Amino acid sequence: MIKMKYNFNLELLNDYSDVKHHIKSPMLAVFEFDDKKLLYLGTKHNLKGSRSPKTFYAINYCFDNFDIDFIVTECAHSNKLINYKNTFGAPDMNELIYAPLLGSQRKIKYAFIDSDEKDWFKDVVAVNKENIKMMQAFFMLNDAYKYKQAFGKNFSIQNAIDNVVYKFWEKTYPDPMNKQEFQRFFKQEFGFGVFDKNLSDILMKNPDWNEPNISGNIINKAWSYINIYSRDIRMLKGIFNAVNKYKCVLVTIGAGHFDNQRRVLEQAFGKPTFFYNFPKSIRQDTKIQK
Repeated sequence: MIKMKYNFNLELLNDYSDVKHHIKSPMLAVFEFDDKKLLYLGTKHNLKGSRSPKTFYAINYCFDNFDIDFIVTECAHSNKLINYKNTFGAPDMNELIYAPLLGSQRKIKYAFIDSDEKDWFKDVVAVNKENIKMMQAFFMLNDAYKYKQAFGKNFSIQNAIDNVVYKFWEKTYPDPMNKQEFQRFFKQEFGFGVFDKNLSDILMKNPDWNEPNISGNIINKAWSYINIYSRDIRMLKGIFNAVNKYKCVLVTIGAGHFDNQRRVLEQAFGKPTFFYNFPKSIRQDTKIQK
């Protein structure tokens, strides 16, 4: 059994909405301590419409300048590298799996350390069962939005309820809200009615609801709880487990999570050195694609 020399204090974890100055991305924070290095690369997500070649330059820079012996990344622990094979070389390839992809070429081990949606629901409800209505509403709106984006059709309230119950509900949970209860809950929280005809459009018409905000509406709050009680905790566990076993750990996680975790990391490992400029370089996944 490995002795855990490095531990973390979750009381120092910040909510995203409480951070006054968000860090610029992509950035590399290099923590050096006890003959070890933690390379925390806060990425800018390489999404369609907001592609970030600089993030790929930054990851290449890490491999070119450090002797990495383990990699952790934001992808959910229930995923596998093979799941993303069809995105290799694509302009909007998920940058978070680029590092483990390069690591696998070099026989460097890696771990996916993020939680998945089932964890989100379970972890937030475990904190307080009163959160279950908030989480039901959160996923009903998300599922309805995704359904319409994929199929161009509205998702009914009953379909959304059935879907959430099928995916997340456990025998020990209180009964889920039925259609009428959900409509009353929604009207109480948001001040307007929800029906089969508008459920699928609500998140599209209110994009600001997708920002974590502990003092915002229940959807903002759900995102904050998901980060505080599920995602950031599991990410920190993965980071600290790696640091306790390896000498040079590369972390690739969206820069917003660094803002949340920064105080925890600095208490354990000291102040890092920050890098923001990285030389242009060739993406290695394009070679793999050929």
